Amino acid sequence: MLPIRQSVRRYLRENLEILACYFSLGLLLQLPVTVMRFFLVDRMQLGPAMLASVAALFSFPWAVKPATAFLSEKLISKCLRRSRQVALAYALAGLCWFGLLLLPTGGGGGSGPFLLTLFYGTLASFFISFADVCQDACMVRRIHRDSHGHGRGRLQSFVLAARAFGSLVGSLLSGLLALLGPIAFLCIALCHFVGVASGLRLRTQTIEQSAGRVHKTTCCVACRKIVEALVWGERLLFIAVLCVLALPLSDFALMQYYFQKTMGVQPIAFAVSDALSYIAMIAASLIFNARLRGRPWKATVMLSQAVLFVVIASNLLLLTGYTHFNSTAYLLLRGTIGSFFGHLGFMPLAVKAADLVPEGLEGTFYSLYMSTVNMGSVLSEELSAEATRALRLEQQPERVPYFYLIVILGNMFALFILHLAYDEEGEERLV
Repeated sequence: MLPIRQSVRRYLRENLEILACYFSLGLLLQLPVTVMRFFLVDRMQLGPAMLASVAALFSFPWAVKPATAFLSEKLISKCLRRSRQVALAYALAGLCWFGLLLLPTGGGGGSGPFLLTLFYGTLASFFISFADVCQDACMVRRIHRDSHGHGRGRLQSFVLAARAFGSLVGSLLSGLLALLGPIAFLCIALCHFVGVASGLRLRTQTIEQSAGRVHKTTCCVACRKIVEALVWGERLLFIAVLCVLALPLSDFALMQYYFQKTMGVQPIAFAVSDALSYIAMIAASLIFNARLRGRPWKATVMLSQAVLFVVIASNLLLLTGYTHFNSTAYLLLRGTIGSFFGHLGFMPLAVKAADLVPEGLEGTFYSLYMSTVNMGSVLSEELSAEATRALRLEQQPERVPYFYLIVILGNMFALFILHLAYDEEGEERLV
C-alpha cells in the first residue's frame, strides 16, 4: 500500500497549483451564499418565486460559458496567459462585491438598491465563471497529456474535492459574515486576493508550444473548427442528455423560504448545512476516485438519482405536515445526503465530458458541456418560479403536492431519456 500512497502524494504535489485554484474557486463561490441568502430575504423582502428568478439570473453567466471560453481561448489568450486571465477575473469579481458595500439604503422589489444588487451580483458571477472556464481548460489539457497513466477521472476527482473543500471553508465563513451586516461585502471582496494569488501561480501550456509551432487562425477558421467538432453524433447526444437531466423543476427556493421565513432557521445553521454538504461532496469525489471510476457510469447516475427521489419525497412530507422534524436537524441531514448522492451522480458526467473534448478546444467544449447543465438549471429555476406563481403556493400552500408531482414526473422523464440514449455499459444507443 505504501507505494500507492507515495504515488498519490507525488501526483498531488505535481498538481498542487491547479488544486489551489479550484480551492479558491469553491471558497469564493460559497463565501457570499449565506450573506446573500439573508440579504435578499430580510432586506429585499423577496418571496420564493422572486428568489428562484434571482437565482436564475445569477446563474445565467454559467449558462453561456461556451461564449466565455471562446473569448478566452481564441482572443484573450493571444495577449494574456490563462494564469493572468484567472487572476484578473478574480480581481474584477472582488471589485463587484466591493460595489455592493456602497449600496444606498433602502430596499424593495423595484428599487435602485435591488437593481444594483442584481447588476453587481450577476457581474461578479460572470467573472468567477470566466476564471472557472480558464481553470477547466488547463485541467482538461492536463488530463489529455497526463503521461503517468493515472486513468480516467483521477484529476477531476481531486480538483472537485479541492473545490468542495474550498466551498466547505467558504460556507463556514459565510455564516459568520452574515452576522456582520453590509461590512460582510468588504470582507468578501478582500478574500478575492486568495483567487488572485492562486491564479498567478497556475502553470499553463499552450497547444502551440507543445506542438513546436505556432498556428495563426482567424476567427472564422476557429468557428469552423468548433462547428466541425461539434457536429458529431456522440457529442450532440451527450449535450441533449445533459440538458434533459438538468431541466426538471427544483424545490430549492421553496425549501429555502420554508426554513428561513416559516421556521426561522438562523444563518449559522445554513452555514453548517453548507459545510456538511461540501464534506459530503469531498467524500463522494474520493469514493468515486477509489471505487467507481471503472464502473458503468450510467448505473452510477441512475442509482444516485433514485436516492434523491427519497429526499424529494421527504421534503414534500415535511411541507405538507405529514411528518415533523426539528427544522435545523432536517436541514443538516437533507443537505448532507442530497449533496453526497447529487455529486456522486455528477462525477461520471464530468469524466465523460472530458473524454468528449477535442484537443485544442478544451476550454470551449468542456465549458459547453458544463454550461449545458447550467443552462438547464437556469431554465429549471425559471420554470420553478413560474410554477410557484401559477399554483399560488404562497397564498395556497395546500397546492404544494401538485408542485412536487411536477418535480417527480420531470425527474422520472429525465432518467427515462438517459435510459433510452445509453445502454447498460454507457455506450450510445441512438448514434
